Amino acid sequence: MQPLLPAGTMMHTITWHDNSEANRWNPDPRNWAGFGQRSSDDMSFTWTSYYELDDDDFAAALAEREAMANNNDN
Repeated sequence: MQPLLPAGTMMHTITWHDNSEANRWNPDPRNWAGFGQRSSDDMSFTWTSYYELDDDDFAAALAEREAMANNNDN
C-alpha cells in the first residue's frame, strides 16, 4: 500500500549505478564511473510517481486506512 504523506513532506531519493561485471548492461566495468562531463559518467535513474490530494480527500483516505487497521485488529 502506498504511503499517505501529509502536505509539506520532503522526499529524498538516493540512486546508484552498478559498475560491476554483474550489471549486464554495463559495457565495460573497467571504466571508472564517477561524476564528470559525460552523461555516461554518472548514470542513474529514478521514477517517482505521486498523486496530489486536497485536504478533504487526504482526510478521507486516512480515515479509510484507520478503519481498515481497526478491522484487522479485531
